Amino acid sequence: MTDEQKQQIIALRRDGAGYGRIAARLQISINTVKSFCRRHSLVAKSAADKVKYISQIQFHKK
Repeated sequence: MTDEQKQQIIALRRDGAGYGRIAARLQISINTVKSFCRRHSLVAKSAADKVKYISQIQFHKK
């Protein structure tokens, strides 16, 4: 998975997209999307809040 795809997953989860929609849009396996989301705590109902937090952390690292 590319860094661009990772960023797209974060953005799509922030917008409320499910695993299947993300996988189809990025043309990657749904299991790849699920694994990425689990590793980055993007699976809870409050995924949008967690994505915003992670995005802020990544922004400050650059």
